[in-house]
Amino acid sequence: MTARTAQLKVWAPWVSTAGVALLLFGLAWDAVLHKVDPDLAAREGIFSLTNPGHILFGGGIAVIVLGILMYLVARTLESPRPLVFALPAAGIVVLATASFGLAASTGTLGGPEHVHEDGTVHTHDEHQDFEAQQAGSTASSQRGGVLHDHGEAIAITSEELEGAARLVADTKAATGRFEGIQAALAEGYYQVAPPRNGLAHYMNTAYNRDGRIVDPDRPESLIYLRLTDGSWRLVGVMYRMPSPDQPGPRVGGPLTAWHAHDNLCTANGRVVATVNNGTCARGTLSKTPEMLHVWLVNNPNGVFSDDMEPAAIQQIVEGQASR
Repeated sequence: MTARTAQLKVWAPWVSTAGVALLLFGLAWDAVLHKVDPDLAAREGIFSLTNPGHILFGGGIAVIVLGILMYLVARTLESPRPLVFALPAAGIVVLATASFGLAASTGTLGGPEHVHEDGTVHTHDEHQDFEAQQAGSTASSQRGGVLHDHGEAIAITSEELEGAARLVADTKAATGRFEGIQAALAEGYYQVAPPRNGLAHYMNTAYNRDGRIVDPDRPESLIYLRLTDGSWRLVGVMYRMPSPDQPGPRVGGPLTAWHAHDNLCTANGRVVATVNNGTCARGTLSKTPEMLHVWLVNNPNGVFSDDMEPAAIQQIVEGQASR
C-alpha cells in the first residue's frame, strides 16, 4: 500500500461524514424555508439554485459521493482484483451525474398554475405570456404603418370597457359593509387559507352555492390584509364560480380574465397545503372553480389581476395607499 493510497483510505470516511453534515444541515434549512413560506413547494423544482437548503444538501450528496469514490479508488489501487472496486466506482459516477442532471433539468417552477377557459394549464409566468399573446393576436398594430410606443394594443369593445368599470364601481359600493372583518365573520365568511404576504382569503360557502354569479352584494370571497397593528383591512373581493366545469363570464372581455388553481390541497373546505411533486402531504388534491379578483386598492398588476404587487401591499401597510 502506497502512502497516497493510505491517505485516501484515511480521509474517505471523514469526507463522507462532512457530506452527511452538509446534507442534514441543508435539509433542515429547506424545512425552515417551507415552514415560513408554505407556497414555496409550488414555485420550485426538485432542485432550485434559489433555495440555499437545496444547494447545501445537493453539495452534501456530492461530498458523500466523493468520499465513497476516494475509498473505492484506494481499494482499487491496492486490490489484486481492481475491477471488483473499479466497476462500482464507475457506476456511482454515472448514477451521480445522471441524478444531478435530472434534478437540474427541472428548473424552478413559476408558481401556482392557471387553468384557462380552453382547458390549458400554465404557470404564473406562462399565464401572463398567454394573456399577452391572446391580446396581441387581435391588436390593430398588426396592420403596417401603425406604431405603438408601449407594446401591442388590446382589442376591447366599449361595452366590455363599460362592463369592467361598472363591475369595479358596483363592487366597491356593495362591499363597504365589510370594512370591519367582524362584519364578514358575522355574515358567514371564514378564513379559507393561511395568510400569504399578509393577504388572507375569507369565503362564504352559502354565497358560493346560491347560484348568483358575479353578485357584488354577495361576493363568494373577501380578501383582507393584516396590518402591523394586528388589524385587518379589506383590500379585495374574489368572485368564484360554483363548480370547476363552469367558465366565468367575461363581463369586461379580456380585461376580466378568470383563473383557477389545480395545485392546492384542501381539507374541510380549507386550503391546507400545496402540491409537492404531484402529491398532497395533507388534504386532497383539488382543482378550484374559476375565480376573478377585483382589487379595492391600487394594484400596479391591475384591478383584475390574480395577485397583488408586493410593493402595493407595503404601501398599504405603511399607510401610503388609500381605498
